[in-house]
Amino acid sequence: MNAAGLAAGTIKTRYVNVRSVFRAAVKDRVIGSDPTDGVRLPRGRRADVAMSIPTPEEVGQLMAVADERFQPFIALCAFVGLRLGEAAAVQLGDVDFLRKSLKVSRQVQRVNGGTIDVRAPK
Repeated sequence: MNAAGLAAGTIKTRYVNVRSVFRAAVKDRVIGSDPTDGVRLPRGRRADVAMSIPTPEEVGQLMAVADERFQPFIALCAFVGLRLGEAAAVQLGDVDFLRKSLKVSRQVQRVNGGTIDVRAPK
């Protein structure tokens, strides 16, 4: 799973699920020992390289110096909670100003090392 590029937290979650099955099998005497014993999990992300969330004041400072064409995108990224690919794919028709809602129906992804593809999220 590590070679497949999965995050350490995802691997740990899957490991815990599989391990619970093996532990139950040992308890029920279906198997003699738990093959997950001794498995070393990848380490999580170090705190010094973890993402930091900007404060509202920092977002305000960024908005003040940003080109006005980018201000809506910055606000969308800062306050709506979308993934970057989802935010990049938002179009004006996705915003319902009267109902104060946003429809997320596509995302931007890099394909084959650089081309951009817009598709529905999985």
